[in-house]
Formats: sequence, structure tokens, C-alpha cells
Amino acid sequence: MFEINEYIICGSNGVCRVVDVGTPKMERINSDRLYYSLEPLYKPGSVIYTPVDNEKITMRYVLTREATHELVDAIPDMEAIWVVDDKKREKEYKTILKQYDCYEWMKMLKNLYLTKKRRHSEGRKFSNMDEKCLKIVEECLYGELAISLEMTREEVGNFLLEKVLGAELDREAEELLDLV
Repeated sequence: MFEINEYIICGSNGVCRVVDVGTPKMERINSDRLYYSLEPLYKPGSVIYTPVDNEKITMRYVLTREATHELVDAIPDMEAIWVVDDKKREKEYKTILKQYDCYEWMKMLKNLYLTKKRRHSEGRKFSNMDEKCLKIVEECLYGELAISLEMTREEVGNFLLEKVLGAELDREAEELLDLV
């Protein structure tokens, strides 16, 4: 059970702070069950009530600082996810987003960053669907990592962009050196 003032991930609500655990005094709420009162961190003024034993919504702890650094350190070796067919790729991305797994989100983010960079260098547009998925995964991942790294979401975005593209540039440099 989560404790009051802990930060958790609560499904599509993202990072939430546990405000209370108990039975809210509201109509249509089963008084025999315990509920979390959650405050979405990035939606000020909102409160979510969800049963403590709710199995329909993914609720988990926010990554620790150590786990976040392990995740970031793994970026260079992550295999990018790419499905050529737009419809299948969108379906794959939606499945990944619903898993609430930071490692899978990071692989998706890496792929989208690199694809966007490649398409830009080719003078081609980034697809609307990929742009939409990029925004969603950024929102999910940046929000969570901002808590564990004690940064703003914008700082996390710049940090990850540098890590992903920096690792890719290092790999390209190594490949060039191997050719010489």
C-alpha cells in the first residue's frame, strides 16, 4: 500500500502524490473500501479517488534515482523500436504506452528522436502520428524522471535528448574510426 506524500504513477494520470488513504465522504462511494486520494502533479487542482485494491489501473512507485540512472546509462545499448507500417507502428506504440514501463518508453523515445533527426536531415517531415506519440511518451517519461532526478520536465527533456543523440553521435564516430 502506498503511503501519504509518496509519489506514484497512476495510469494515464501520470505522476500523482498520495494525499490521503481512507473512505471519502461522497455519494456512490462504497464505504467498505479504502481509497487513495491522489493529486496529479502536473494537473494542479485535480483530485483522483481510486480504490486501494483497484486492479484496472496500473499504480506503481515512481522510479528511484538509482533506477533512473541505470535506465539512462542503458540508452546507448537500447534497441530502437521501429515498425515500417504506420498503422502497425501506431498500434505498437499504443501498446507500449499502456504498459507504463519506463524502459519500453525510453526505447520508444529513442526511436522517435532518431527518426525525427533522420527525417529532418533528409528534408522530410516527421509524421503527425509519430509526433503525437512522441509528445505522449515525452509527457509520461519526463514527468516521472523529473521527480527522481529532481529536475523540471524541460530539464529532463534536454538531458535525455543529449543522451540519446549524444550516444548516437558517439556510435557514428566509432563507425567512422573503424573505417579509417
